[in-house]
Amino acid sequence: MFTAKCHCRDCQELSSSGYMFVIAYSEDTDSMSGPMTYDEKVADNGQKVQERYRGECSSRIGARCDSLPGVVLIAAGSLDDPSAVSPEMEIYTARANHSGI
Repeated sequence: MFTAKCHCRDCQELSSSGYMFVIAYSEDTDSMSGPMTYDEKVADNGQKVQERYRGECSSRIGARCDSLPGVVLIAAGSLDDPSAVSPEMEIYTARANHSGI
């Protein structure tokens, strides 16, 4: 559906940087397999987020957000070849870190 640099606070914390490069696709085409665990929380915008973790290592690999119904987000860094995609836009820019560092 789209690729983006996400500046939400959760992505900043998870990436230990100012943003996370995410890939968004329709949940209708979700074909991830293997053991997964899920955790639901409230995001910094007040909406619910369901985070998805790999069962074997507990690495966060994706999320579903109430603010983006029908969309699954995955971290581009979790791909075998993240250079195959590039960000098309930036989202949650109001929360971007503009410290200049």
